Amino acid sequence: MSYTELKELPALEGSLNIYVSQSHSLRRPPSLSESHAFTPENVQRAYKLLEAENTENAVTTEDKQIVVQPRCLERYERPVILYTLRFTFHIALISIFESIFFFFYVSTLEDGGITNTVNYFITDAVQTCSNWTPWEQSVVNDILASWINVTTIANTANSVATGRIVSNARLMRISWIYVGAFAFLFGVSAIYAHRRNIKVHWGRLVFENLAMVLMLALYEFLFFSTIITPYSPLSAQEIELNAIRRFQGSCNLF
Repeated sequence: MSYTELKELPALEGSLNIYVSQSHSLRRPPSLSESHAFTPENVQRAYKLLEAENTENAVTTEDKQIVVQPRCLERYERPVILYTLRFTFHIALISIFESIFFFFYVSTLEDGGITNTVNYFITDAVQTCSNWTPWEQSVVNDILASWINVTTIANTANSVATGRIVSNARLMRISWIYVGAFAFLFGVSAIYAHRRNIKVHWGRLVFENLAMVLMLALYEFLFFSTIITPYSPLSAQEIELNAIRRFQGSCNLF
């Protein structure tokens, strides 16, 4: 290729031909080794290398984005899982305690209080009628029969008792559903922590929550023993006086 032909070639960025094409004062053509670097074959190979480099940079950028995203998530992942484990385990223990405490202790106290109040009103009558003669018992039964139907009362009481038992059993099942729900959430969180290799101090978690629930149980027992049980509700005598006043106001009795 002659010098004149080189000057007519389009300038290639970075090659000596750019000086040949633009500078008319250049007196010598580029050497063979210099111009050979910009042959069409080498230029094509250069483009391929440039495309490969750009592709590699793009892949590296995507890899960096993929790596950075989990790191951002891991910043919040461990605290969220740890707090979820503590919360669900603590509430599950409390719900177990409250269910047992209410259905086997508090409900018994309430039923016993109602029974004691009723017994106050019938104790004197029971003791008095136990000394009646058969004739007196027959006369009183004839009088009461016109006002009280024992069969109807018994059937109604049995029906109400059955409904009460069914209703309370349903409430107990609901309370254990609460327990199961929090236990399930705790189990799911524990499995997730295991799969994600999140370090959990299980001994500390179990000990702290068991200690808090035991302290709560002790407090509840002391509170019921020293406050609720000694508390003086509306007395049977006050209830009796209230009943008499209602009969006086409505029926002019007593």
